[in-house]
Amino acid sequence: RKMSLRLLCLFLALLTLVALPACKSKKPSDADTSTDPVTDGSKAPETNEAGEIIIDNPVFDGLDYEGETIHITRPETDLFRREFALSINERQDEVDNRVFLRDVAVQKKLNVDFRYHQSNVLLQIGSGTDFIAMVNNAAQAGGGELDIFTPSSGYIGYAAVRNVILNLHDTQYFDSEHACWNQNHVNVATVQGQLYAATGDLTISLFDKTLVTLTNITKLEAMGVDDIYDTVLNGDWTLDRMEELIRDYHYEDLDGNGIKSLGDSFALTGMLTSELIYAWPIASGITVMKTREDGFHYVDTNVLEPLDTLRERIDTLINSENCLAYNNGEDVNGPYNQFTEGKALFTVDSIIRNRATSARLRNMTDRFAILPIPKGSTEQTGYATTPELHFSVVAMIKTTPERQDMVSAAVQLLGEESYKSVRPYYIETVLKNRYTASSAKAVRILSDILDSVRFEFSILYADSVGN
Repeated sequence: RKMSLRLLCLFLALLTLVALPACKSKKPSDADTSTDPVTDGSKAPETNEAGEIIIDNPVFDGLDYEGETIHITRPETDLFRREFALSINERQDEVDNRVFLRDVAVQKKLNVDFRYHQSNVLLQIGSGTDFIAMVNNAAQAGGGELDIFTPSSGYIGYAAVRNVILNLHDTQYFDSEHACWNQNHVNVATVQGQLYAATGDLTISLFDKTLVTLTNITKLEAMGVDDIYDTVLNGDWTLDRMEELIRDYHYEDLDGNGIKSLGDSFALTGMLTSELIYAWPIASGITVMKTREDGFHYVDTNVLEPLDTLRERIDTLINSENCLAYNNGEDVNGPYNQFTEGKALFTVDSIIRNRATSARLRNMTDRFAILPIPKGSTEQTGYATTPELHFSVVAMIKTTPERQDMVSAAVQLLGEESYKSVRPYYIETVLKNRYTASSAKAVRILSDILDSVRFEFSILYADSVGN
């Protein structure tokens, strides 16, 4: 623990060295750009498919960048590549079509030309050495292919301390208060007035990677439990209740080899190094790092004892006979596949790992439910979760002031257009229709889960402080 605290202090000190005065830049128009409705009472305001009011932002009126090229780099993996426009042959569904039309609309509005690039260096794999080299080279080249890029969240700390990516608050058009950006992320990720990346409606992998408890309803009903939705909605879905169900589940040695193995049936499965770890503290209401009024972050030593207690409890749970925890080097889709094959009562995982696994979930023989991560106790007022660290954030490389203005306009407009037509459709039509079995209770639970996404500073910057 002492070593982790030393690394954390060093990281915060480095961020402070590159920090600038904490002030939000002024927009070039005095017009009201808030998302509050303003009507004369004679006509209902325009809304998106989630029923949220849409206000066109006048700040972009009249902007004309005369066909300038903006380079956008995204990961090659399909779950992340689709966050920006795909070619006509790659588009698979209406979400892909809407993303394409969004990008076209932004290019037309600003009179810019998007050029797309792909690199899995942006995915959080390994030490981050290749990613650091990429952003350093791009900064030296005046932007290169990284005007806009969407790396895994955990990589941002590496680039921030090297002073090669933009503080979004210092850009001309980025509006951190707009509803298209996740406000909890904005608050938690800001260090001394500096925000180096954002997430929200533009980066739909945020919703894909939200951690949940995938639950086999068929198996629960066979155990005599037919009220799990009511348990959740009544606020009684706790770690205690999950432990009870895990104890009551009978481990099955399906492959007959006499030992715990991938071919057997378990009460709980998951990836030990990620999905089974990240969500528990937040779900239990534990915040390790907090922010003082002056913007400095500090470790709340009062939570270290309950955090240790929680860790011991989870260790005991996942090391029991009824549970199987996958380690690095094993099939990363293993827990998800084991669940979809009907060999697990629960798995803690993201809603969607990739398009192939999501199809297996929708087509599995047993009935399933998406439940929150259990609360620490019934005394907590609500559920909370967090995304697995491979969700995307959007960032901008440092270039000339003029180019930075143009790129920030594109990022903000992409976010606002996603708020209008991409994210609402994705959640209301795709996630809810495909993963809730037309159950009103299941729809409500999924909505509550997505609304309960929270972030923890020490997890967002985990790799920068040695985990």
